Amino acid sequence: REYYSLSSPQHHFATGMKLMERYNMDSVEREFMLARDLDGDFAPAYAGLAMVFSVRGDFDRALQELQKAREKSKTEADTAAVALGTIKVYTDIYVADKAKGEALSWLQVAEEAYRKAGRYDSNDPALHFWMGRAYKAAGKYDGAEEAFRQVKKLKGPYSPLASEELKFLSRMKAKKKN
Repeated sequence: REYYSLSSPQHHFATGMKLMERYNMDSVEREFMLARDLDGDFAPAYAGLAMVFSVRGDFDRALQELQKAREKSKTEADTAAVALGTIKVYTDIYVADKAKGEALSWLQVAEEAYRKAGRYDSNDPALHFWMGRAYKAAGKYDGAEEAFRQVKKLKGPYSPLASEELKFLSRMKAKKKN
């Protein structure tokens, strides 16, 4: 577990990600904006803002922020944050507009981002959680189940959400058998 100064962009990004679990988007956006304001070159802040705009359905703005994040990405930690944003944004686009998602090759983009981030930090529960959601959206339930099980194995704040997703997948499998 890493600790950051309370006035650092890293702290505000980490806080924003914790708040993301609760979908309190105003607070999440505030934290990512504080991170960006403290360091205009802090790529994770832009990746975080991309996720906020994505949740709100402003996909053009989300993709713009994601592009800024890619351009500012310098470190492996930046790459992991950008990958996390990429998975979330492209999945949200697909869920909202399947044709647009398919035109953007959303699942291939998300899987590539997942592989990239996994090379840096395969123990990030958020990474596995959002990829699990991507697989679930794609109807790839085995991949989703594997990702959610990894979240539970790693424990942490995404564990209860992963448990709920696993229950849903179990019900889906039971329906398919009947």
